[in-house]
Amino acid sequence: MTTIKVLVDKLTNGYGPICSYFNEHKPEDWMPIGKLDRSEGGFSIRLNPEERRQHLAFVGDMYDANDVIRQLRWNSGRLEPQGYIPFSEEQTELLFKALQHSLGESNVQMIDTY
Repeated sequence: MTTIKVLVDKLTNGYGPICSYFNEHKPEDWMPIGKLDRSEGGFSIRLNPEERRQHLAFVGDMYDANDVIRQLRWNSGRLEPQGYIPFSEEQTELLFKALQHSLGESNVQMIDTY
């Protein structure tokens, strides 16, 4: 699995430009990205209706709000799934490009986590 490392301490212009770039360049059938509303911060993408149905059938009655979104949370400058539903490789790649577009190519790296 690959993830993203950001080499700056702060998102210069916040999440808006990153999410806008992602949403403008994503395939039409992808759900939009947004800022993750968790203490660590990060990015989230709601599961599409079919993914949601399949995942909720898997987890049953024990689901919570984290079971209906893909997410990458901040951890020491990296965006990681931290045990939750990760972004697909294609979603991670587009987020990487959006971060590079917003922060500059030299400030963002794609890294292997294995």
